[in-house]
Amino acid sequence: MKLFSLASAFCLLAVGNGLRHRAQDTLQTGTKSEMEMVNAETKSFVQLSVQDHYAAVNKQMEDMTTSEAIMELKKRGVPDELIEMMQEMIAERKPLPPSNISGSFKKVIDKINEMIAYTQMEYDVAELTCRGALEDLRDEIAAEASNMDLIQTQTGETQSFLLDWNNRKEEASKNIARVEEELSKHRTWCASEIAATEESIRIYTDDYAQARFVYDKTMSKCVEKKKNDPSSVASGTERAPEPATTVSLADFSAQLDAEIAEHTDAHGEVLLRCVNWMGRSFITFQHPKVAKAVLTMSRRFRNKFHTRLSLMAHGEEPKTAAAAAGGVVATPETAKTPVANGDKTEFNKNDNGKDDHANTSTEIKDLESNGKTQEAKAAQADASNEEKQKESPLTITTASATDPVGLIIPDALKNAGCTDSMGNMTSEKFKEMCVKVKEAIGELIDEVNNELHKQQAYLAETKQNCTHIEADLSEELKNYNDIKATAMSRIAMLSSRLTALQTDSRTAFANYQKRTDEFKAKLADCKTSFSQAITGACAAKKIKKEISAISVAPVNPIIECQVTGWNENEAQCSAACGDKGIKQLSRKVTVEPTPVWGAPCPALTAERNCNRKTCPIDCVVGSWNPFTPCSAKCNTGTRFRFKDIITEPRYHGAACGDVENLEFCNHEACDQDCALYPWTEFTPCDRACGTGMKYRRRNIQVEKKGQGYCPPILDNRRFELAKCNTQQCPEAKPVCQSKVDIVLLMDTSGSIGQDGFAASKQFATDFINQMKLGPDGVAIGMVAFSDKPYIVTPLNYTKETILKDVEEGFLWDAGLTATASALSMA
Repeated sequence: MKLFSLASAFCLLAVGNGLRHRAQDTLQTGTKSEMEMVNAETKSFVQLSVQDHYAAVNKQMEDMTTSEAIMELKKRGVPDELIEMMQEMIAERKPLPPSNISGSFKKVIDKINEMIAYTQMEYDVAELTCRGALEDLRDEIAAEASNMDLIQTQTGETQSFLLDWNNRKEEASKNIARVEEELSKHRTWCASEIAATEESIRIYTDDYAQARFVYDKTMSKCVEKKKNDPSSVASGTERAPEPATTVSLADFSAQLDAEIAEHTDAHGEVLLRCVNWMGRSFITFQHPKVAKAVLTMSRRFRNKFHTRLSLMAHGEEPKTAAAAAGGVVATPETAKTPVANGDKTEFNKNDNGKDDHANTSTEIKDLESNGKTQEAKAAQADASNEEKQKESPLTITTASATDPVGLIIPDALKNAGCTDSMGNMTSEKFKEMCVKVKEAIGELIDEVNNELHKQQAYLAETKQNCTHIEADLSEELKNYNDIKATAMSRIAMLSSRLTALQTDSRTAFANYQKRTDEFKAKLADCKTSFSQAITGACAAKKIKKEISAISVAPVNPIIECQVTGWNENEAQCSAACGDKGIKQLSRKVTVEPTPVWGAPCPALTAERNCNRKTCPIDCVVGSWNPFTPCSAKCNTGTRFRFKDIITEPRYHGAACGDVENLEFCNHEACDQDCALYPWTEFTPCDRACGTGMKYRRRNIQVEKKGQGYCPPILDNRRFELAKCNTQQCPEAKPVCQSKVDIVLLMDTSGSIGQDGFAASKQFATDFINQMKLGPDGVAIGMVAFSDKPYIVTPLNYTKETILKDVEEGFLWDAGLTATASALSMA
């Protein structure tokens, strides 16, 4: 509905604009016609010369009859007595008595001259008043017409701005929704990934703690086995297979607790091979606390643990009795293992501490959510079968095996199919196997410890990346919100301006009509005034001409005064606009009148109003607002800024100029190749002779962005290998004589084995023998490490001491491998 309403609004706006433009076209046509009339009429007054005036008066005078002239004089209030005298003089056309020349004749001439001077004054007033008024009205009309044109332009500009900002608002809204969705997904993913990683760290930490417990609890007993209890099974005899029995878990657990406790105190730790109720074999420890520690490990690590124990104890995967007869081998990874833990017998649990069925249910849900229906159905069927097997009574199958010499297997373990996994062996063989098991457990501890460090590093990196990406998305979201807020504010301002412009347009049109009507009225009044002044002057001059034609007149013809036009072009108005403009005018006499008998010359100076019009209103704008955020982070976006219009320009005032500014930004490509530092110096040669190698690199200065490219570390654009020290070596072994300190780290852990340990010692001896020791040569120190590092030889120059420490100072303890701690100590 919102989009429809918006589209409808713009549709109506477009229709309204079309109607308004057609109305404005019609208005402009009428305005243009009226302005042409106004300019033409004003021009007729402005360009009227004094010669034109005199010519017009003379022509009208010639066309006027004496009767018309007499009637005009009557209208202007000439006394009847003088009118009669004029009529008699003109009618009789006979010489006047001398007494009348200075009497009645003089009286008539004076009255006519008075009328001529008065009509000239009327004409001057009409000319000055009308010229100023018509010019000012013309300018006002032109200004209002200009206002209307300007307002129309401003309206179109404002509507264009309004549409642009509305588009920006809609685009920002879409981007806000998009980024909010990305941010929500990112937060969900980060929370899930961090929680999963923290759970993995917890599991690995627990696995490490339990594995160390098993290691510390069992491997400290890699000693000779105690002699067999004579009351137990005789050496070398075979124990008959026990029949399969069905017992409850509670009975099994209670019986196992008692027999294991008694046997452990008497005989120490042993590894036992057992077979569970599903016919799957597994290896476990006899000690209940150790078995429980194994039980609490994660399923993945526990399976590895079982497998490694089986391989080390037997050299092959454990098999069930059915598998030995040609059946399918059940591997520990697929087994659910009941283990005697001192309190109860439990099923193996998964990594989250839940039973395998619960984990399977989760996996089924994951399969269904990912659209893997067939896989989900298959997993559901397997889970159902396993659940049915869980609910059935525990069936303990006795494996066919030989009792080990000198060991007592508790009855509960025998019923569980558990036998001594190490079989008949001597004391020395037992020690050797114990050491191998110790190595296996140590390797597993190293594995879980390494994985723990990887998970911790991944967690730190994930948190850092999540924080960085969230900051980027949050900043992007803020930018789009800022753009939207600016757009909404700008839309409100432009809408307000559009309303104000509509009001201004109506006002300008009303003023235009008013000024045009005033001009027309003034024009008509001026024409009447001009006509009356000219007619009066014509009548007076007509009668004067007729009377002066009498032969007794003292002067014939009588010369009238003539003057130039007003100096309009030279005179300056005292103001450019407002209501106080005055122009001081002057003119000169070109023809002097006949003394006594000619009419006096009119005034040679005058002033008139000028530039009595509305002053221009200049545009007033504020300063540039800040740019909006860039619309794109890369690949070139746009940003905008604008000025607030404080006062609109009117009456030919100065324009506003640019009030909106678009600028392109973030020109860099979204996909950028990495930037590399210059080449490093070549490394020292790795051989003193016989052709060695050296290399140099170009490291990354700026990481690539997006889908940009960065050469691999060994690419020839980043890595250069060169030969060095190509001279032949002497026949004798070279001796290192460089002044350098060297620390040898000797691995005594179980991971390298006895043969590897012996090889390491031999290498150290050969290496030391090729060093020239001394203050100006080589100094050597040695650090041994297994469970933890310790210094065997501090840095010194005495070869005998160092070689003796190599031979006697290192003992292979088959412990864990604490390489990181050793490097830190070195």
